[in-house]
Amino acid sequence: MHLLFFEPNPSFGGGSEQVCLDLARGLAARGHRISLLHDIAGTMLPAYTAAGAATHAMKLCPFGWRTFGPSLIRARRIARLARFNDADVLVASELHYLRLLALSSRMSGVPVVFHLGLAATHREWSWTAAYRTVRAGVAPDRKST
Repeated sequence: MHLLFFEPNPSFGGGSEQVCLDLARGLAARGHRISLLHDIAGTMLPAYTAAGAATHAMKLCPFGWRTFGPSLIRARRIARLARFNDADVLVASELHYLRLLALSSRMSGVPVVFHLGLAATHREWSWTAAYRTVRAGVAPDRKST
């Protein structure tokens, strides 16, 4: 299986980013193919590379209605990258990019798996539609905080 991890700024400091890196390491150790799509070459980039991940740099911005055209272009580029690399799954943890990834998923047919480290409080229709495209997810348990 090929997993394309989406981390705009893969840097140590956040729990969700660490969860995704640990997941990438564990899956790579089990023989799965790992790739990382990022914008900024953050402090985790060497760790992903050491885990055997192929890295792809791309200018990334969240989906925006005021930047609808550029958002569609970015979604199409992500979809093309996922298809070109035969990705089976897009894995992400950055909530602000979920609508962009949902659109990319619809364009490419590659499902999104999401680690939700923050409360998903957006209720607008575009966010609700984006939440529905997530095929699997991990969310923190309120009892453990």
